[in-house]
Amino acid sequence: MTRLYIVPVGDDWIQRFNDTVASPVAVPAEAPDDLQKQNEARIWGTTDGNQKRTFFEEMESGDPLLFYNSGEFFAAGRVGTAFENPSVGDTLWGNLDSRFIYTVTDYQEISVER
Repeated sequence: MTRLYIVPVGDDWIQRFNDTVASPVAVPAEAPDDLQKQNEARIWGTTDGNQKRTFFEEMESGDPLLFYNSGEFFAAGRVGTAFENPSVGDTLWGNLDSRFIYTVTDYQEISVER
């Protein structure tokens, strides 16, 4: 079953979003082997929490994503590869709590008010 994920991006994380999703990054060495075959990817993730863990575990490749900040949906994409790895969160964002990682495919910038 396809699920739509609304992904809030706080003001304190918007620059990190721009650095790792709006602009693709080199795939970290800690990422899964199949992802290592790519030179770069758009990568995002979230921290641990019961609801976040449930959403992450239900995510499937191809599920649509809408990124939200300050009353606006500003980007869209689809889930690519999802994996749990706090080392990747630490490498990309300096945050070991960012352990639920996923790539973003079919990325596009949008502007839709809530």
